[in-house]
Amino acid sequence: MLDGNVTAGDRLVLISNGGVSQTGAAIHAANLQLTGAGAFSLYQSGNDVDTVAADLNGGSVALTDANSIAIGSVDTAGIATGDPLVGGAVTINATSGTITVSEPIDTSEGSGGGISILGSVIVDAPVTSGGGAIILNGNAAGDSDLEINASVTSSGGDVEIVNRRTIQVRAPVNNAGNGNTTIATCGGGDLTIAGPITSGSEEDGGAGSITLQTAGVVDAAQRWSAAGTHLVIVGDIVDRGDDSRASMDLLMRLEPEAAAAGGKVHVVLGNHDVMSIVGDLRYT
Repeated sequence: MLDGNVTAGDRLVLISNGGVSQTGAAIHAANLQLTGAGAFSLYQSGNDVDTVAADLNGGSVALTDANSIAIGSVDTAGIATGDPLVGGAVTINATSGTITVSEPIDTSEGSGGGISILGSVIVDAPVTSGGGAIILNGNAAGDSDLEINASVTSSGGDVEIVNRRTIQVRAPVNNAGNGNTTIATCGGGDLTIAGPITSGSEEDGGAGSITLQTAGVVDAAQRWSAAGTHLVIVGDIVDRGDDSRASMDLLMRLEPEAAAAGGKVHVVLGNHDVMSIVGDLRYT
């Protein structure tokens, strides 16, 4: 247990096989390395760390930081909480700053851990959940974008990607089990999807639902409410869950509603859409 302030000008290494917790103490370090096993519960709001890395075999990480923080390289690269043991949860709170994932986060082995990416977060390295859930909680009140530039993969728990401003998804988001996937802007920002989003395997057609939501495009009755806004769908409407027909019906209904309001719905065909058109129904 840490019951006094700990300050390191460069690197602070915490090694334990039973975990580490804080009382009223705060950690100040440019680089923080967590090694061993057990629960590393570092919840003090005064913690100020620039870069964190963890290599745990059967452990969990919960870290609160006063401003921005990066998951990067210290003695090891990224955060790993299992393998060969079941991975524990990873929770990073930086509600006054930005979380940058520069090295992978992985809670393998195991399954069922969900992923929540909220607020100002930039994912530049893979985020993979196994037995432990992953929560990245950045500043939700600012004007920063949420960027997914590397793969996000859940072993079966729900995936939630939410920001009040713009969300840009440029890499695959894959829920490999029965969990649901929600990507939503809630403060008027744009939602750009340029990477595939899947729920379940392609072979079984997807076991969970996929919800994409941007504030103000449709109302509670799913009627067009975005005036002259242009909505761009970048493909793969079909074969991504049980609601392919409902998704197509919604878009076809929104097209004339958007045009009447001075807006437009643009639909770009993805490879699965083209496969259905030419009669290749292997994933249907």
